[in-house]
Amino acid sequence: FCVLFVCCFGKLQEQLTCEIFCHGVILDTVERARIFNDSKTFVDMPLLVSPEVAMHRFKELGNFTIDELRSFISKNFKEEGSDMVDWTPPDWEPQPVQLLGVANQTIADFAS
Repeated sequence: FCVLFVCCFGKLQEQLTCEIFCHGVILDTVERARIFNDSKTFVDMPLLVSPEVAMHRFKELGNFTIDELRSFISKNFKEEGSDMVDWTPPDWEPQPVQLLGVANQTIADFAS
């Protein structure tokens, strides 16, 4: 919820991005076309172009086929999750002191 709040009430660029990924005709069209196996894939695809360009290109499609919609997606969006980067917090401890007191080893292993 917090991400959506920031996205939808932030700066203009963030509002335009929200128009694509949080609500709006592009999201509605992609989800209704059922191009992906789930409803999360599309929203995990970072933009290749600015939100303005993507929205303009979408409007230019007019009446389109599923293949044209797929082409639009491949030309304007990156692979899902491609914007993710590995990061380790500077204070990361693989075996924090707090876990030493956990008696259940399964829970301790999960938490570590």
